Amino acid sequence: TVDGDDLDITNQNNFTILANGTVEDLDHFENEGADAQLTIDATGRLFTDRLNNTGNVTNSGSIVGTVTNANDTVSGLTGTLTSTGLISGNLINAGIADLAGTIGGNLSNSGTDVDVTADLSVGFLGNSGTLDINSGAELSVTNSATNSGTLNIQGSGTSAGSFKGNLTNNGTVNSSGTVKGNLANNGTANLSGEVTGNLDNNSSDLGLTGNLKVGGLTNRTNATVEIESGQTLTSPGTILNETGGTIRVLGKLTGDVDNSGLLSNSTTITGDVTNNSGGVLKSLARIEGDVDNDGTANLTGTITGELDNSTNTLSLDGN
Repeated sequence: TVDGDDLDITNQNNFTILANGTVEDLDHFENEGADAQLTIDATGRLFTDRLNNTGNVTNSGSIVGTVTNANDTVSGLTGTLTSTGLISGNLINAGIADLAGTIGGNLSNSGTDVDVTADLSVGFLGNSGTLDINSGAELSVTNSATNSGTLNIQGSGTSAGSFKGNLTNNGTVNSSGTVKGNLANNGTANLSGEVTGNLDNNSSDLGLTGNLKVGGLTNRTNATVEIESGQTLTSPGTILNETGGTIRVLGKLTGDVDNSGLLSNSTTITGDVTNNSGGVLKSLARIEGDVDNDGTANLTGTITGELDNSTNTLSLDGN
């Protein structure tokens, strides 16, 4: 054990904390410059109020404190961090990072080369850079998570990457994996795979890149969901299309729909459709379920269940 006596250490070469070793009671640890290498072996521990890095840090043990992995535009130095152990405080990242293990505080990322390489648990997430969750890895967020940059959830099927927690997207989410929680989309979302919670869409920039299963779907005013040919959107919960919202079905929609906006079906809806007052239902193909119309309905094709019309605004556009 080395007691820093609340002083600073500046490293510009090699500094290693071996297994079971401890450096404690530091104010700052400065890992400075392209030649600086800080290595913390498994069961090694560094106690510091703040670790500032513009070199290279490899952490398999514990950093008890806040870590800043910098991109210094003045010096041109960019920190590189590989952490598979514990960071007990916040990680403020503008550099290059490969992450797994645990971050007890906030992960605040503005860096554009950041990978979650294996399971990673964090307290809070704020991403304004580019964050990749690799195939087979899971990023778990205990509290709030907000994306204003680009979040990529990679892989599919048994090798899918996953995000666990409730996510608010104000930027871009590209996911072929799994979101284990609710997804509130206010930006651009390109989705396949699964959202286990509710997909709350407040954007016209939500697109499917393959089949998508959601726990539920709420499509807000002025928002659009389009299911392209060859794609299937499946929801065991009721799909809510609010006044002013648009859902276009060019592929297949499986789930009950409560519609107060525009619901346009060119192929197949499997489920019951409730078309509320003010809602517009245009179905040119097949609805495998009941239709309860209190709005405007223009219909052709097939309804396998009961058609209950409570208004005089139902028209047939064909057989």
